[in-house]
Amino acid sequence: MRNSLFAAAFAAMVGLSGSANAAPIVFTNYGQSDGLAANLAQPTPTSNPFGIAAIETGQPGGCGLSNCGWSPFGTADNAHSWWDIGNAGSVTFSIASLASSIKDGVLYVVWGSPNGDNTITLGNDSLTTAGLGPTFNSQNNPSGYLLGLKLNSATDITFSTNETAFEFAFTSPVPEPSTWAMMILGFAGLGFMAYRRRNQASALTAA
Repeated sequence: MRNSLFAAAFAAMVGLSGSANAAPIVFTNYGQSDGLAANLAQPTPTSNPFGIAAIETGQPGGCGLSNCGWSPFGTADNAHSWWDIGNAGSVTFSIASLASSIKDGVLYVVWGSPNGDNTITLGNDSLTTAGLGPTFNSQNNPSGYLLGLKLNSATDITFSTNETAFEFAFTSPVPEPSTWAMMILGFAGLGFMAYRRRNQASALTAA
């Protein structure tokens, strides 16, 4: 009896510690995507149970799944590839296979028309449709949302849905504000140098 009580208490403690470690994924919203968004070849998953996830290209007319969701890159897109999970399924990718979409510990993903019970699981952390906030919770948006997901120490990422579909795509990293600032300063410097050279040339011609 004492042993069973100890085992129960230990199990409860483990359960509490496990739930305490779980937290929402930290993410940045870069706004709605479109067909001009950076696109990469979509990686192969490490797990795709029953083949319920498939790669689509462009806005589907007839796809291989029982449901054909909206392209994360917009209704006018007919070129970019993206993943479509149907029939209440899930698909898992190794973080190591997503290097082209990662910069400074952030993974860049387009989440197409968030709806229902779409969930991203990253290590012990997760992000549901509700966690995106009220602005995102709208089905059949013209395009998806570009998100930067903080990886922390996760080694894999899982996309799952309990409803009809989950559309997403991995994309190239987005330049951070500091990077944009450096680029603008660089262009300004080049412009100033060209301006000085032009003035020097004019002065020499006048002389």
